[in-house]
Amino acid sequence: MNVVSNAIKFTPKQGCITVTAEPSNAQIQLTVEDNGVGIPTHQLERVFERFYRVDDHGQTTGSGIGLSLARELTQLHGGTIAVESPVQLHDPTRPGTRFTIRLPLHFPNVALPAHTHSHQQDDAVDSEAAPTVLLVEDNEDMRYYIGTILTNEYQIQEADNGRKGLELARRHLPDLIISDVMMPEMDGIEFCRTLKYDENTSHIPVILLTAKGSEAAQVEGLETGADDYVVKPFSQAVLLARIANLLESRRRLQDRFQKDLVVQPQTITSNPVDERFLNRALEIVETHQADYEFDVDIFATCMHMSRSTLYRKTKALTGQSPSLFIRSVRLKHAAVLLKTGQYNVSEVAYQVGFLDMSYFGACFKEQFHCSPSQYMADQSNK
Repeated sequence: MNVVSNAIKFTPKQGCITVTAEPSNAQIQLTVEDNGVGIPTHQLERVFERFYRVDDHGQTTGSGIGLSLARELTQLHGGTIAVESPVQLHDPTRPGTRFTIRLPLHFPNVALPAHTHSHQQDDAVDSEAAPTVLLVEDNEDMRYYIGTILTNEYQIQEADNGRKGLELARRHLPDLIISDVMMPEMDGIEFCRTLKYDENTSHIPVILLTAKGSEAAQVEGLETGADDYVVKPFSQAVLLARIANLLESRRRLQDRFQKDLVVQPQTITSNPVDERFLNRALEIVETHQADYEFDVDIFATCMHMSRSTLYRKTKALTGQSPSLFIRSVRLKHAAVLLKTGQYNVSEVAYQVGFLDMSYFGACFKEQFHCSPSQYMADQSNK
């Protein structure tokens, strides 16, 4: 299909394209011939390169990966693909092009690459699973190409336009989104803006892809809240590095939340929507910190969120589940109270919602690496 599509692009109206298939020894030979504009001799060796587009006769349509995929798929089937131009078929005034594909009649025993699609249940999140990347791109070849780059390290979900991408993002809350800018129904700019203004999805890092390399185009993308901007064509190493950097940056912010005794939401969030969410979450937990009956269900109700959405949002921003988030906020406040020296350990435990002293001591030691009494003594010595 890619080879035939290529022939159509470069053959003018009233031109001729011929597709034949015939056996040849232990192979089948597929030939696609056209009497179109042809391919300049100096470009013949490069037509199968990724992102290479024949730039002659004013023809620059396409993403430049169709023929590259055709060669890769042919090789995976144990076959070969070759191109000739000019071939002067039917009309000697037109140079024409011929692609010849030879495939073995018996399929070789090879492993084909496959995308890994993840559709997690709302109430079950596997912390050990590979990060999920939502790929929103209307060009099927480009989706396939990016998928082959990501499939070894990430779980992949796909959508062919921004509207479908928005539905998937809200349903599954992926760890990162890669989106093209130019798409039907909802383009990447509107898609990114909608994500970043929705509290349920505002925390998700977004990388925008575009063929427009101008500074104005990049500024427009970043102003929507996009976290990064990649210009096509791009190398595999660059895209993987950008993804890894964004995910690592998110992990560092999570670590900072867990380590800082006094949390400043603006220092661990990247946009006002997330900052407001974290401020509200902290305020609710701090208001109820002495209430030992306060749990995740009450927390979710106060936040006007489902348990699953609260889990994923809290986990993304802090690296903690809602229950651990509640416990962490209580223990940090306990540490602040112990530093004052005005209360003993039992009084502090009760003030932050712990009724079991041994459990309070174990949780405190897990978070601060010393017992509450040791912590109070160390602070007094300081």
